[in-house]
Amino acid sequence: MIVEFKRKKSVPSTFFLDSIKWLSPFFLGLIVISYLFLDKPLALFFHKIPLPIHSLFIALERLFSPIAWILVTSAAFFYLRFLLKKEKKSRKLWLISLSIPLTFLSCKIIQTLIGRSTPEWLFYHQETIFHFLDTNPSFHSFPSLIATCIVTGK
Repeated sequence: MIVEFKRKKSVPSTFFLDSIKWLSPFFLGLIVISYLFLDKPLALFFHKIPLPIHSLFIALERLFSPIAWILVTSAAFFYLRFLLKKEKKSRKLWLISLSIPLTFLSCKIIQTLIGRSTPEWLFYHQETIFHFLDTNPSFHSFPSLIATCIVTGK
């Protein structure tokens, strides 16, 4: 009996990301350079922007807050799962609606452990410092909301 084997589809190579050994020092260098040279000037620049632009950024931050995304994904999951009865499509939304709170919880734990000062601390005290294991919200700046969203998207 002759058995035919199906050929595997060619998968694009991820060799660039597989060899992470040479990328790690590069990214560590970028982090150090941004902390030493870019952090304070950017924070002070955004602190001095006009009030209408500042209020626009605050509105966008509230619109895209984690709680809003948790509510949107949960509502979409229940709509797909129970009203439209589409089980396969609702699985991704179930995963997303669970990953968002778990990611934010883990980032809050990291923020408490690392304790990097927020930009407001820089504006009032003229220093950026670390307070490890501090529950004061003035030291919950790393990882930021943007970094948390990136982790959630992965």
